[in-house]
Amino acid sequence: MLQIERSDYLTTKEAAARLGVSDARIRQLLLEGRISGLKVGETAWLVPLKEVERYSRERRPVGRPSLRK
Repeated sequence: MLQIERSDYLTTKEAAARLGVSDARIRQLLLEGRISGLKVGETAWLVPLKEVERYSRERRPVGRPSLRK
């Protein structure tokens, strides 16, 4: 049986709160392979904290690009 350190993982709800998105968006990112995670049971996911931090650093800003330079 796999043993994981709970402090290293977030639920989709916790990851969503950190990123300012919905938990449905987190599940979408998981299914698209844009972030990795562990599927627990039929519908639950655990997302590594490091993945949330990486995605936060790498994601583009929301909205239209600025025309100012």
